[in-house]
Amino acid sequence: LAIGDGALGFWSALSEIYPTTKHQRCWLHKTGNVLNYLPKSLHSKVKGSIREIWMSPTRDDAKAAIRTFETKYGAKYPKAVNCLTKDTDALLAFYDFPAEHWVHLRTTNPASGGMEPPPPALTGPDVRLSPHPAPTGRLSVTWEQLPVGE
Repeated sequence: LAIGDGALGFWSALSEIYPTTKHQRCWLHKTGNVLNYLPKSLHSKVKGSIREIWMSPTRDDAKAAIRTFETKYGAKYPKAVNCLTKDTDALLAFYDFPAEHWVHLRTTNPASGGMEPPPPALTGPDVRLSPHPAPTGRLSVTWEQLPVGE
């Protein structure tokens, strides 16, 4: 599985070198792309609708949430809906993997911490905690999966 944003050169090169690799589009980047087609007054509401898609417990539930998104926003904002729906298969590829890995497979953005909220703050003189501990796990998941595609 390769995870990336909409950079066409990356996907073309990947398909040429590793033709059997599954493609996962980054939900963080896709959300930003969708929001570009909407007025800022809707951003918070739409982010919630998009979150319902990628947090769905199953692929079928995610597809149902996408249909709800289409119904809710399609008439007035068809470009936003098209931006989301044109990559449905690549956005939902993470469902082909065990659920415990989904948090690492939904996004390429290490600052997002896997798009989960950061852990609560810890106090004490000896406590050192990155606000987003997931990047290390994400990198190790990626590192372990790359040799498989060779």
